[in-house]
Amino acid sequence: AVNASDKLDVPKLVQILREEYDVVIAGGQRKLSGKIFRIGHMGLVNEDDIKVTLQAIEKALPKARY
Repeated sequence: AVNASDKLDVPKLVQILREEYDVVIAGGQRKLSGKIFRIGHMGLVNEDDIKVTLQAIEKALPKARY
């Protein structure tokens, strides 16, 4: 999980990653909604998968700022 700054629109980040980069992450739940985002995996993940995810986040962060 990553603690998001007050200047980051987490739902927008999740949407941009999914729609523009085919990367799926999750936001926080309940009291953490809009305050964190979560990077998870299901099954086998290799180094390239991690690189692609982090590069997509790097590109999407400026687009998801308030």
